[in-house]
Amino acid sequence: MITILTMVGYGDLYPATHIGRVIGLTGAVLGNLLIAIMVVSLTFTSEFSPQQRRAYEMINSELGQYELFNKSIKLIQGALHYRVYMKKTIKPNPRTQAKLLERYREAAR
Repeated sequence: MITILTMVGYGDLYPATHIGRVIGLTGAVLGNLLIAIMVVSLTFTSEFSPQQRRAYEMINSELGQYELFNKSIKLIQGALHYRVYMKKTIKPNPRTQAKLLERYREAAR
């Protein structure tokens, strides 16, 4: 189990003395501990603080409101373009009418 955990190998190269084995085992365990500490510290540094989390959520909510505002503008513009075209044109072109209706429907989604 220690061989797999420490990734030292299956005995191709190994220390011959007891002191060498103790140093090798200690180095392997401390190396794994050092890697684990580095992973945990990187995880903690990449997380948001509470203030950063609130700022991130505020920015996202403002962006959502901005996108909703733009979508509503496009919806109103589509409805007005269709209404003005139908009011000004005596004999509406079916392709243009369908195009304007499709633009309006697209904005409504």
